[in-house]
Amino acid sequence: MKRLEIDIEGVKYPCFPTAGAMLFFKQTTGKEVTEFDPSQFSELFTFFYCTVRAACVRERVAFPFKDAEEFGCMVDPDVLQAWGAEVQGASLLEVEDGAADGEQKKKPIGIYRLMGLALGCVGLSFDDFVRLDYDELASVLSCWHEGEEARSRSQWERLRVEAAINIAPHVSKQIRPEQLLPLPWDTKRQPTERSTPERFAELVKGLGA
Repeated sequence: MKRLEIDIEGVKYPCFPTAGAMLFFKQTTGKEVTEFDPSQFSELFTFFYCTVRAACVRERVAFPFKDAEEFGCMVDPDVLQAWGAEVQGASLLEVEDGAADGEQKKKPIGIYRLMGLALGCVGLSFDDFVRLDYDELASVLSCWHEGEEARSRSQWERLRVEAAINIAPHVSKQIRPEQLLPLPWDTKRQPTERSTPERFAELVKGLGA
């Protein structure tokens, strides 16, 4: 989502979603940001209020409104409507989730789960977490996942090399680690053969056409 600003009595306030806005909305309404209906004015306004308040914390901009009611009295309805259109088109954080049929499908992830990953696994502080916007948070979690995957692969690679070394004195023929313990990433996708008129004619002939 774009880094928007709103103008209230000549003062500009940042207005873009952050993890803090998602958390504040959850604590206020009991709903995830991914569950709220932008067509419902009350929910849209609540998320708008949470977004501006949290963005001000991130950008260290003074937020002079004591509550959502006071804030709402100062906001132009056209500004809220325009912002709502941006929210409806914004991408939400998604993760792979095991479906009932065994397939991996993407679904939005809850803010408390995101916070658990960011603080418990990645090692961010709470203050750093709530200041991240959507793109920043997605990048942090993506890089963490790639690092964990690389570490897991390294452990498996080391395991099979050690196994191959240990078994070598007991076999007459040398066995490569890849033969002893094939791993999913050993097989690389083969480049697709480029089609030619001759190749096409050969395939047609094989079909009996």
